[in-house]
Amino acid sequence: MTAQSDVWLAYLQRFPWLTHAPARLVNIAPMTGGRWSLGDVVVSEAELLAARPDGPVEQIRLFHLVHGGWRVASFRQFRPLVYFSAFGSPDIFACLKLAVSSLVERGRWQWDVLVLTAADTIDTVRTLLAPCGLGERLHLAVIEPASGQLGWYLARYRLDAHPIMRTAQPLLYLDVDMICDAPLEPLLAALAVSPAINACAEGRLDEGGPDSGGHWFGWRLMQDDGMPFDPSAPGFSSGALGMASAESADIPFSLILRSRYADAMDPNGGHKLASKDQAFANYVLRKLGRHETGLLPRVLNLHRLGGALHPNPADARGLVHFLGAPVGEKVKAMQAYLDCLRR
Repeated sequence: MTAQSDVWLAYLQRFPWLTHAPARLVNIAPMTGGRWSLGDVVVSEAELLAARPDGPVEQIRLFHLVHGGWRVASFRQFRPLVYFSAFGSPDIFACLKLAVSSLVERGRWQWDVLVLTAADTIDTVRTLLAPCGLGERLHLAVIEPASGQLGWYLARYRLDAHPIMRTAQPLLYLDVDMICDAPLEPLLAALAVSPAINACAEGRLDEGGPDSGGHWFGWRLMQDDGMPFDPSAPGFSSGALGMASAESADIPFSLILRSRYADAMDPNGGHKLASKDQAFANYVLRKLGRHETGLLPRVLNLHRLGGALHPNPADARGLVHFLGAPVGEKVKAMQAYLDCLRR
């Protein structure tokens, strides 16, 4: 066996792999007699070596093989990343601590976590999240906003912010006002093979009628662009965005950034939108035909404060996004829900 063969076989054993039809996570491991186990698939070492794609081993994220004579199998590396964007007030960082704590405790998260923040809050984030025990799985990246608070809102689309974003798959962005109340692996497995940018449906594009401000779901941008759309179709929240890989989202996220900053620099003032990024995300992803709202609602509960403080823990399905209140009120509701889940 060559040194390169040794590198390939060692690399295969470093991470779980996702296979399809049926979908399952597998660990690749040697067996006796020169055979290798890939879940239910058993192949010879020669077959596994022949399945290696061209290129540097560390860049391989997907491989295929034929086994058992004619059967086909596909294996996709499973290295999930959840990332957050945290800037501004102490309440934002209180939300972040609760969000990550719940991810570790209730989501039993074993993977990497990335936080995008400012240079002067890096140490704050590191200290706040130390009790979560993430160790080397916690990654921090400094974002220097090019345009004040607008840059903070747009940080989620910066897929070049940290090297981990280029090797992880799938990626899941979450606003900090979220609580994880159940494991997310079924969602992650679905995101890993999704060609779309996944979001959670919310409201209607026209926000109630033709006289609405168009602040949240981008219908005025669509109208100004001459783009056909159904006013009664659902908009989506940019508070949770899931994608198979950074590469799969590079073009749409780059266009969201470019379009939003171009509008902000319009000498006539551009569009006056309460949502700093969401309207443009709705516009761009709909224009490209790249959004999907079928996966995230299976696990994400949009909980609007003003009624019950938090959902019933018995209804936990993965994530709760606390909406419709000042951040300080969200902190109280998130803490109450996490306390309830811990009982």
